[in-house]
Amino acid sequence: MEKSYTYTGKPIKPPFALNINGKTLVQGEDYRMEILDNVNVGTAHVYITGLGEYTGSYVYTFEIEPVQARTLSYFADSTVFLYDGKPKTMQIAVKFGDISLEEEKDYDIQYENNVLPGKASLILTFKGNFTGTMSIPFTIKSDLPELVNNSIIPVKELQHGKSIILESSAEGGSGDYLYSALYKKTTDPKWKTAQGFGEEKNIKIKPAKVAEYQICSKVKDNITGDIAKKFFTLTVKA
Repeated sequence: MEKSYTYTGKPIKPPFALNINGKTLVQGEDYRMEILDNVNVGTAHVYITGLGEYTGSYVYTFEIEPVQARTLSYFADSTVFLYDGKPKTMQIAVKFGDISLEEEKDYDIQYENNVLPGKASLILTFKGNFTGTMSIPFTIKSDLPELVNNSIIPVKELQHGKSIILESSAEGGSGDYLYSALYKKTTDPKWKTAQGFGEEKNIKIKPAKVAEYQICSKVKDNITGDIAKKFFTLTVKA
């Protein structure tokens, strides 16, 4: 008999042999055996009681371990949904062989990113006779027109000490927009923020040094979360 076995959904009856002084005893003649708590995860008990010329009793135990999530299978009604501003939920069936698992009893459900268009996930956290987690991906699609960044800058060259106004605009998406702008010298690795996402369309940018600059205009759809970028090159002269 092993120290542990994995849950099967059925009573676990380990192979068992009882030997005394080199003699193999016969169940039903020399001893009586009863196994309890041998279906669900936990500690199972094997009770041995002597018969005939054998007396006394003994208790053996073994553990029943939970089934790992990776061995389970699932079926979903749909993995693609159309965006409508409401949380999307899936109808699923989770199985261990022929055994159908039950929500709340065998697993709990949690959703991630299940409102806005994009990639979403259904997370199953197992418990009881099952353990681990399972992530089921699905997609929320949008039928809105593509978000387009139509922002412009008035000039491509600028005298040092002067500033320009980035004129932000967009079309497509939901029509509810936020605007942002970043800039940096072309040779610099890091961007500086002229404005974080906000409602102001006209964003003032004042480069500090004579150099060639890159400007990044960002337009964000405040409903779907989509972002459209547009880049400009600006030369600052002495």
